[in-house]
Amino acid sequence: MAEKCFRNFTLIDTKNGDCLDNITMIIEKDEITALAADSDLKAEYESSGMDVIDCTGKFIMPGLCNAHVHIMFTGEKLPRASSLNHKLVQFLAGLPVIRNILMKKRQQVLKTSLNSGITVLRVLGDVNWGDIKIRDETNSGKIFGPHILAAGRSITPVGGHGAAMSYVVNSEAEARAAVKELYLRRVDCIKVLQTKGVTDADDLASVGGPIMPKAILAAIADEADKYNIPVTAHSENSESVRECVECGVNIEHGAEIDEDTVLMMKEKGLFYCPTILAPRVYLETPPEKTGLSDLHIKAGDIVEKKMVNGLKSLIEYSQKNFGSKNCLIIAGSDAGIPMCLHDKFARELGFYVDEFGLTPMEAIQTATYNAGLALSIADKYGCLEAGKWADFLIFDKNPMDNLNILLEPSRFEVWCRGTKVIKN
Repeated sequence: MAEKCFRNFTLIDTKNGDCLDNITMIIEKDEITALAADSDLKAEYESSGMDVIDCTGKFIMPGLCNAHVHIMFTGEKLPRASSLNHKLVQFLAGLPVIRNILMKKRQQVLKTSLNSGITVLRVLGDVNWGDIKIRDETNSGKIFGPHILAAGRSITPVGGHGAAMSYVVNSEAEARAAVKELYLRRVDCIKVLQTKGVTDADDLASVGGPIMPKAILAAIADEADKYNIPVTAHSENSESVRECVECGVNIEHGAEIDEDTVLMMKEKGLFYCPTILAPRVYLETPPEKTGLSDLHIKAGDIVEKKMVNGLKSLIEYSQKNFGSKNCLIIAGSDAGIPMCLHDKFARELGFYVDEFGLTPMEAIQTATYNAGLALSIADKYGCLEAGKWADFLIFDKNPMDNLNILLEPSRFEVWCRGTKVIKN
């Protein structure tokens, strides 16, 4: 693939939180080879014969990362995961006809994500190792799609959330064995289901209740550390959030969090993925479309309030202690669960601005620069500079003026792996 030059644009610098004018970028294949002031690169691109694209008046930023998705689902109504026999689900998912159906859904999700400006996906829950298979196929070039970080199967305790898609463990030894198999399956991260979810509630008192013993969680974290695999946990109450952080485990969803726990997160290099959109789509969608009972709608309301309070506290204590509101946040939407669509990820970023006091730049950083750090891919992703992936979005207007532009794919170009995405 010949070199391409994108000249004279305004760079949305997600590393330093600034907008820089008159920038030029050169890419070759799937990598940025140079990025500097236009005057510094002008002689190179004028003499080389490379394809030069005039971007005067345009704005360029990194592609987005949705750090919490389920790509085997497109957001359609589903049966309650807690009502499914996990062995039966895993057997059915292995049948060729079902496997092909699920792979087509995954491919559909990749296209939808790219159209929406998402060039990195962290998949936190799948069956039959489908996320690993499609990750390998995109990396090899067999199919075109975003960069994928795959967790494979989750780990849950007996009676836990998501058993249909998880290893069900009842001891530290079983937990360590699950981690070892995940390592052999070449996962990029490990997803633990530390607490129950919205659809697991038997009564309102049990919503978000902790069910995985801390000793098992600690064993998972310890075993994963041997293989240098990061661990993140579905955690929906303050006690479980604290236990996860004490064990060196990142947080998904979240709940009320105290200042000491925030300080511990920073010290251990952990991140918090709020997924505010997930319970809200349950609450704003008629129950006949979600399939939720009255009990589970009320449970969703409780979980949403826990998430909101947790994120507010995290931002408050981060600003107080680190001088930054967003330094521990990565953006994820839980896309794929019922009614949580993959092309609505930007709504999550909008919440951060409209309700939690982040600036548009700070919100974008949670889905770019922070994600690169949290997902251990900062050498290739997070901002635009030489050596990084050639994944970027091109706008006619500055998206920092209105993040809702990200909900309108016709208003920006997407480039992924050095190739322009043809939208449909």
